[in-house]
Amino acid sequence: SAHTSDAVLSLVTTSRSMRPSKRAPSVTLPRRGQAKALLTETHTALLVLKPAYQCIVTWADTALSSAPEGRVGAILLPGGAEWDTVALKLNTTLDLTAEDNP
Repeated sequence: SAHTSDAVLSLVTTSRSMRPSKRAPSVTLPRRGQAKALLTETHTALLVLKPAYQCIVTWADTALSSAPEGRVGAILLPGGAEWDTVALKLNTTLDLTAEDNP
C-alpha cells in the first residue's frame, strides 16, 4: 500500500552531503507507531506465506528423495523424442533434435 511504501521510504535517510565520506549515512529511526505498524504488517505477511512454505517443506521432505533424476518429461513417453524434436523446431530457431537438447 502507499502508506507502507511511504513508511519504508521514510525509515532511512542518507546524509545531505553527496561527497564520499568514511562515516556511515545518518539514519532516521521510525517513530514508535510506524515501527509497530511495520512489524505488524511484516508478521501478517509472514503468517500468510507460512502455509505455502510449509507445503514446499513437506514436499521436499517426502517426494523430493524419490523424484527421478536425469531426463524427465515428454522425452520418456512413447514418441516423446519425436515430439521433443518437433517442439524444438516450432519454438526455437536452432537446428536441434531431442538427442541434442540437454
